Formats: sequence, structure tokens, C-alpha cells
Amino acid sequence: MAQIEDCGLPIFSGFSIECVESNVILNVQDTNGNLIDGANVQIDCAGSIASAVSDVNGCVRILIKPNLVCDVTITKADYQQYDGKIMLVPESSLADPTKNFVFRVQDNGGIPVNGAAVSITSLVHADNGSTNSSGIFEGTIETNYTNNLTITAGGFQPFNQQFESFIPFECESSDFRVIPVITLQV
Repeated sequence: MAQIEDCGLPIFSGFSIECVESNVILNVQDTNGNLIDGANVQIDCAGSIASAVSDVNGCVRILIKPNLVCDVTITKADYQQYDGKIMLVPESSLADPTKNFVFRVQDNGGIPVNGAAVSITSLVHADNGSTNSSGIFEGTIETNYTNNLTITAGGFQPFNQQFESFIPFECESSDFRVIPVITLQV
């Protein structure tokens, strides 16, 4: 059975995301960059559920509410189901909108984790810092290198992930950005 491969993002596997105002545009693809048409995408934001099917270009457009953590499910026959979380945030809420790897860290109850230590390293760079009071970390990764992500916070198990490739989150407008949400385990 083929699967929607993990492209190395904490939340999104094998697809890129961009946003236009409150529209999330998913570009579903495998790790080789092949577009996947006919994938069923469902986004649930606090009980408000929207769904769509990817077209021949692998594109899906779904309207979601900003500032809510939303569950994402992607399914297609002969592919492994993908489940993850995203959040649509105003670009103006970011301290440095030029950072290419922004995500939210939360606990099992959905509470943002403030002050979680974050380290992103590759052969050619290191980016270290901590999450803000909203659980947001704004960092940089090297898109052409293997990156190692480590998140630690008191009372939680460390989160470690290595990713070989990166499909960046890009917005057509500077108003909103879709970010992955990472849930730390106790």
C-alpha cells in the first residue's frame, strides 16, 4: 500500500500549504513531488467542518477560521490516512514574518506551552530559541539540507524530528499564515 509519506514536517505529510486570507490551499503531493488528485481533505475547527477533494493538480481550497487549532484528516484509497493539526494566524501577530518555519507548541489539553526550548540544526546552520506566551516559535530551516528539530519543556517528553526535505508554507497574501501545531506528551 502506498502512503502519503512524511516529508519531515511535524504536522503536514507530503503536501504544502499556502493561505489566502482565510482560505487554506492544500497542495497534496507525495515525497517525490507527484501531485495526488482525488485525496479527501477534511478540516475541523472547533466543530466547524469543511471538506474538499484535491483536483488533478493536487489542489484543495478550504475556508477556515483564524486563531483556532484545527484538525486535518487526509484520506485516499491505497494511501495511509493522515491526521494532524494546523492553525491559521495573522501575519501581523508574528514577531518576524521573514522566518520560514513557524509552528505552535501545545499540551494535550490544547494549552500553549510558553518557554519551550527549540533547536533546529542542519549541516549549515543552527537556530535556537523558545516559544512565546502563545506557544509560537518562529525559526528558520535550511530547505536543501537535513534538519533536526528538538523541542524540550519541563514536565514533557522531548520532541525530536529529523526531516530530509521541506515543503515550505507560503502565503499569497501577507495577511495570514498556516502553521503546524505540535502537541507535547507528558
